[in-house]
Amino acid sequence: MEDEIRKLVEKWKALTPKSQLEGAALRSCISDLEGVVGRVERSDDERAYVEAARALWQKDGGIEVDDNAIVSISDDQGAYVGAWVWVSDDEIIGPVMEE
Repeated sequence: MEDEIRKLVEKWKALTPKSQLEGAALRSCISDLEGVVGRVERSDDERAYVEAARALWQKDGGIEVDDNAIVSISDDQGAYVGAWVWVSDDEIIGPVMEE
């Protein structure tokens, strides 16, 4: 897996700074990385935190927690779980990046 991640980093570095920020190139790199990271075996604790986050917070189309969400277990009897939050164009302040 380390070789795959190294290749993805090299692919990212090969992009021009402008294309690193463009939607399609960024989504492609993120998708490739998710494919590699998604194959990593989760601990029982991480799975439990992901399921708890879904049960407590997930609302389809608003807040969503992926199977391969990032989990940062703390010493303070809990964990941070990464989630997707939907924001429509009408809700932002300022210009929307165009693809």
